[in-house]
Amino acid sequence: MINKILEAKHWQLFFLLVGVPVGLFLTIGVIIYSMLKDGTPPDPKKIFEVFSIIKFFPLIIVLFTSLLFSWFWSVANGLQSVVPTTVEMKTTKFRTFSIIPLLYVSGFCVFIFVSISKIKPQALLQDLPQIPMEWLTPILLILHILSIFGIFYTMYFTAKTLKTVELQREVKFSDFVSEFFMFWFFPVGLWILQPRINEISEKENANRYEDEN
Repeated sequence: MINKILEAKHWQLFFLLVGVPVGLFLTIGVIIYSMLKDGTPPDPKKIFEVFSIIKFFPLIIVLFTSLLFSWFWSVANGLQSVVPTTVEMKTTKFRTFSIIPLLYVSGFCVFIFVSISKIKPQALLQDLPQIPMEWLTPILLILHILSIFGIFYTMYFTAKTLKTVELQREVKFSDFVSEFFMFWFFPVGLWILQPRINEISEKENANRYEDEN
């Protein structure tokens, strides 16, 4: 899987990371708009039908997050074989902090999906069960902060790995700050970064083939 992502073309990744999620969001949005466009107050049954469609939004977010972090993971781990032996890369720390936001976002979205799925038509006319936010809020706040840190560290480590491989030396943040922002703003950045990643992967595959023969 890692090699396939490293060898994927920039347009293929753009389609998966941007095209598919945006297409699904727009499709669901058009369906909801077509259900409510008449302007009359919708009855509870129609609202319930809208809820039954909205519940798929969190699953799209899970899909998008999984694809994006698969790209980060593949670059940061897949290029370790061409990192100079004189440079120490803390991959264990990277793997830990990259998994935290993925689990947090996925768990939260699945929770929303399950919660919406359990809503009954008659519940729309009644008071919905109250969530005990007095103890849930601090937990979510801590997880949210950890996830934000994990996201930025994941992009930081991925950009550092790429630049280390390209320069074949220890690098400072000033050396790969542009790569960091390109990973951050990936819809634009992947058009620049992925060809460079492809080139490194192709060279590594060629060297491996020569060694085996």
